[in-house]
Amino acid sequence: MSPEPTLLMAVVFGGFLFLVVFFVGWYLILDRRAHARRRAAEQDGGLTDAKPGDAEAHAEDVELRVTRAEALVLFDWLASVHDGGAAGIDEAERRVLWDLEAKLESELVETFRPEYAQLVEAAKKAVRGASDAEGE
Repeated sequence: MSPEPTLLMAVVFGGFLFLVVFFVGWYLILDRRAHARRRAAEQDGGLTDAKPGDAEAHAEDVELRVTRAEALVLFDWLASVHDGGAAGIDEAERRVLWDLEAKLESELVETFRPEYAQLVEAAKKAVRGASDAEGE
């Protein structure tokens, strides 16, 4: 016997709703962390009052600009490091890499596309081409 269509639709809708709530919550947590870091940096006045080893003193944001292809290649590498559980990575390094991976994932729609592997290969080719052109 197959389940009734309404039950199946309810299960599918429930799963979809769960995913939406999960990703919205995840985004809000990341946004709240970034906001807390900015606020702490503003209250501390930056690094001027910092003592060596004071973790909160290093809460200033740093902005980097990369091409979309570079971001996709970096995200793919970070995901492979995260999934592979690379040995020899310090807990602080692991956390920074995970945060960077999460930030990239929130920016890149390519990660959800079925042709993700082909998009990564095209991005790698573009990055290689850009670095070859710069070396000339």
